[in-house]
Amino acid sequence: MVKTSYIKTSLNTVWGSFLRKFVMLGTVGAFSFLQSSEAATTAYFSTSANETMETTKTVNQYEIWQIKPDNAAGNRISGPSLDGILSTSGRDFDAVYEDATHWYFSVQQGTTDVDYTGGSLENVDSNKIVRYDKASGVANIWFDAGTYTGAGSQVDAMHIAPGGDLLLSFDDSETFTVGAMGSMTLNDGDIIRVPITEAGGVATATAVPTLLLEESVVFQDNEDIEGFSYWSDDAFYLITESAGQFKTGAMLIFSENDVLQYNPATEVASVLITAGTFDSTNAFDLNALHVVPEPGFYALIMGAGLFCFAFFRRNQNL
Repeated sequence: MVKTSYIKTSLNTVWGSFLRKFVMLGTVGAFSFLQSSEAATTAYFSTSANETMETTKTVNQYEIWQIKPDNAAGNRISGPSLDGILSTSGRDFDAVYEDATHWYFSVQQGTTDVDYTGGSLENVDSNKIVRYDKASGVANIWFDAGTYTGAGSQVDAMHIAPGGDLLLSFDDSETFTVGAMGSMTLNDGDIIRVPITEAGGVATATAVPTLLLEESVVFQDNEDIEGFSYWSDDAFYLITESAGQFKTGAMLIFSENDVLQYNPATEVASVLITAGTFDSTNAFDLNALHVVPEPGFYALIMGAGLFCFAFFRRNQNL
């Protein structure tokens, strides 16, 4: 005769195992779903000329501003950041990226002086990436693209990918040469992935770049990527120099200054922030972009999953 306690233990073992697997799979599924559908809460941007947005906000071309598209109309635009750091009249930011401790940026149109706490970087040209320390207020030349492309090149957009690679797009077609290791040729609007190493606050390329996005494959015409942020295939954000259409997927048509989201793996594209959301009184031109994606409920989902796993594990042992 089978004892009742044995039957109860067996059922608990089977049932507990099933529930643990169900909770774990559900947690992973929920995590993946949220990651693939995450929205942008903040986008940092600069413009190629001084603009008035939301009726009263003067967005100067030598500043970085931010937009929170989910906020109510009239309360989406705020700033500025990096106000006054570019001291040469008529210069503006061409690329921008931010992490927890630094701003990274390039400048457009020749050279400019970069003023910072206690000093100045003089005649910084458009193929240099400057790093600005938020805590100390000190700036330095962090990456010199001209070392690999030659004089006259212009960094049009940049991002530091998860894992540390430097992602770059240039204003014109370039040949990127990394010493004796070789070179690659890219067109304007292409995005390349550059493996780098950093020493003494300066980054250098350690291998020949690879192509992350080829503009001629993705877009119908020469739309030219003006700014981007790449966190993953699910979180890839773009702006272009002109209105256009995707060549892949559903061939989305978009306007100049729309902030786009594109997944190169699935070829799905959408408009994340419409140009009208900026509420500019004039036609305007976005020059740089840095998008910070919303993490959603990652911590909540993972925490709930771990709690349920521990709960059922405990019940199993009763």
